[in-house]
Amino acid sequence: RTARPLTWKHTPWTLERLDLAIRQKKPRAAKGPDGVSQPDLLALPPQARVVLMEFFVAVAAGSSWPAQLASGFVTSLAKTASAQSVDEFRPVAVYSLPYRIWSSERARKALQSIACLLPESIKGGVPQRQAKSIWFELAYTLEKAYLDGQGLHGLLMDIQ
Repeated sequence: RTARPLTWKHTPWTLERLDLAIRQKKPRAAKGPDGVSQPDLLALPPQARVVLMEFFVAVAAGSSWPAQLASGFVTSLAKTASAQSVDEFRPVAVYSLPYRIWSSERARKALQSIACLLPESIKGGVPQRQAKSIWFELAYTLEKAYLDGQGLHGLLMDIQ
């Protein structure tokens, strides 16, 4: 079975879209190897943000990412405040903020384009289908089965 071709609803980059994407990142978001923060990008004069926007347009048209922006590093992030053992940490790859802004926007549009093909059971990472809704649906299903006197079997997986 083959999938039919999809139309990718990609919105062209504009200065307004770039500014919104920058503002959507947290001011304390991790700095990548380039050391650029969200407040740094917000403080850029409009002419410099236009250059960044034009760069994003060029990348969308096939230009390569400079190594300084496409390089990242891997660090360990504690899962709890008192983390001590290996299993209490998770590895995180941190790229430059401009790269993360561009890739977040592209991923969001890609997910919107394929959402109509995904089964309803897929929740995380899909627009309007938050992973935390799984727990509400599970609780509802269990309560309903209990109230209706129905037996219930199932499987829930959280793949990591």
